[in-house]
Amino acid sequence: MRYTSALIVVLSVLFPLACLPAQAGTLRPVSLGPESRPVTLGRYLEYLPDPAGDYDITYVTAPSTLQRFVPSFEESLNFGFSRAAHWVRFRLDNPEDHDQSFLLEVSSPLIDEVDLFLLEPQGVFTRQGSGLRIPVEQRVLKYRRPVFPLTIPGGRSLTCFMRFRDFGSVPIALRLWPPSAFAYHTDLENGALGLYYGAMGMILLSNLLIYISIRHSRYLFYVLYVLSFILWQLTYNGLTNHLWGHRPLMVNFAIPVLICVTGITALQFSRTFLSTEQTSPRADRIMQILQVGFGLGMLVSLQPNYTVSILYAAVMAGLFAPTVLVTGIVTWKRGYRSARFFTIAWFALLLGTGLLSLKSLGLLPSTFLTEYGQQMGSFVEISLLSLALADQMNMMRQDKDRAQNEAMAAQHLANQRLEEQVMDRTRRLQESNEQLSVLSSKLAKYLSPQVYQSIFHGKTDVDRRSSRKQLTVFFSDIRGFSELTDRMEPETLTEILNGYLGDMTEIGLEYGGTIDKFVGDAVMVFFGDPESRGVRQDALMCVRMALAMREHIQQAANGRESRYGNRPFAVRMGISTGYCTVGNFGAENRMDYTIIGGPVNLANRLQAVAAPQEILISHETWLQVRDHIECREIGEIQVKGMAYAVKAYSVVGSRDRYPPDLTVIRVEGRGYQLHVEPAKLSNSDRERISRLLAPVLRTEDPASRKD
Repeated sequence: MRYTSALIVVLSVLFPLACLPAQAGTLRPVSLGPESRPVTLGRYLEYLPDPAGDYDITYVTAPSTLQRFVPSFEESLNFGFSRAAHWVRFRLDNPEDHDQSFLLEVSSPLIDEVDLFLLEPQGVFTRQGSGLRIPVEQRVLKYRRPVFPLTIPGGRSLTCFMRFRDFGSVPIALRLWPPSAFAYHTDLENGALGLYYGAMGMILLSNLLIYISIRHSRYLFYVLYVLSFILWQLTYNGLTNHLWGHRPLMVNFAIPVLICVTGITALQFSRTFLSTEQTSPRADRIMQILQVGFGLGMLVSLQPNYTVSILYAAVMAGLFAPTVLVTGIVTWKRGYRSARFFTIAWFALLLGTGLLSLKSLGLLPSTFLTEYGQQMGSFVEISLLSLALADQMNMMRQDKDRAQNEAMAAQHLANQRLEEQVMDRTRRLQESNEQLSVLSSKLAKYLSPQVYQSIFHGKTDVDRRSSRKQLTVFFSDIRGFSELTDRMEPETLTEILNGYLGDMTEIGLEYGGTIDKFVGDAVMVFFGDPESRGVRQDALMCVRMALAMREHIQQAANGRESRYGNRPFAVRMGISTGYCTVGNFGAENRMDYTIIGGPVNLANRLQAVAAPQEILISHETWLQVRDHIECREIGEIQVKGMAYAVKAYSVVGSRDRYPPDLTVIRVEGRGYQLHVEPAKLSNSDRERISRLLAPVLRTEDPASRKD
């Protein structure tokens, strides 16, 4: 216990002594030998904070102030985000007997203010300025980083004081270079950066061309992200310092703005690439919030306090990086294949950035890997993301092809099913059409063909409607039919009557008549509805139909008489022309298409008073057909049901029984009738007619001789 107490007392005395600042005389010098290798000055430095940034070289070099300098034990100094200035001092010894020249390089190109103070032999300090406040063109050495030339006399020492001030968090690392080594290092570094930015530019250009070709939003957001990242890297590496001219501190505005733009485009690309809206809605909402945060960061960058701007951008970048990485891992675990490239790419970038940060903090030595870790990580990231896009496009194409094949297969199956359904429905429709055809053919036998066609073609509506037209009406019946029915067997009578009515129907249809009805042996036909050739032509066709019926009955009489042993039919016919009412008459569920009116009654009465095989026509009908039909005037007759006598004509025959294509000479006058068809005359017929007519034509009229 006694020894323990004594040890505690000793340590309590020695520990404060160990923590005391090093005195001015204890400044460890840098011995500069003939080696051509660079020297890192981090562990040879002593530093002094300048809270208000108002110390001058006189104050700093005062003995009381020199005692406040604190030795550095790190390769680089990092004072975090601070508006204070910091002074450092170091001593360089030249043990050689000749002067040596060196280049003092400040590792960061983004330090706002850097001043080097050298003590001259006359006891005065000279000052060299650099940093962002001085344009590159006005620096002693026009280089993207602050570089100061130093010359150390042989066998002498040189004490250097430097003042640093930066409103961001930039590490202070100093390196002393022999000129040849610095030139070699600069060439090597510029070549590496050229390869890096050239490769990044090629990736950017190739993906831009792909976007122009396929117009896919994923490539657009990828191109925007790569472009903003390259611009940020160029600014961070000091390669854009010469662009600002006499406003070099504009980089303090560009850095946070480019960080925010890069964050926005990277988040938008990540959302689109990972389809987070569908695969991970919660992560998608977080990314949207971060995008809004980066957008606010661009507004924050407009205010003059750079420390606030860069600190806000750094915080947002710190939130953005793990969010994107975790989202990629989660999406990868959920089976989204393209997410594996995405996750590895972002891990490579974060790893490279982490190596650079650890080197800047002095936790890792300055090597090629730590010096250019961020460039290597970003190149790996951009390359993997480009491969991921290509893989995703390939997957989408395969999915599209598979979907198209499945759709085509489904369409083929659907077409087969549809074809089967169509064939089945076609078969059913054909069966229905056949049934309908059979039914319609059966129904057609109960209607006149004209009425049937008009109804089935939609020309006539099946409703109780009528119209007034000028028609020609035909009636016929068999004289003594009742007596005939008493003498014949029903079967025989049915056969004879059906044959007769069938023949009359065919003749009526041949001449365009509308068969209205059969009443026993009576036949009713009318012309002029539903189709009409004109009143005159309708009347003419009706009379010609009657003549054809009469001729047919006469020709068929012998055959019917020899077969059944009966007298030939004695048919009488009547025809009348005039205005009738035609249409559907009857009930809603039972109608009859027929005609009514005076001409109907007159035609019926005329056939009732006609002699066997006689055709009686009314005066109105005669007026329509007299130029083509030869008639014999009966005079006025009294018919049943008529209060007045009617003028009737008996049809003799047709004046133009021959085809119209033959030339016919027809002349009629007092004392002669001449009807000659020259086309049918033979030479002997012509000579005979000439012999017969010659004496008649030479004989003079007695009346003319008296005159």
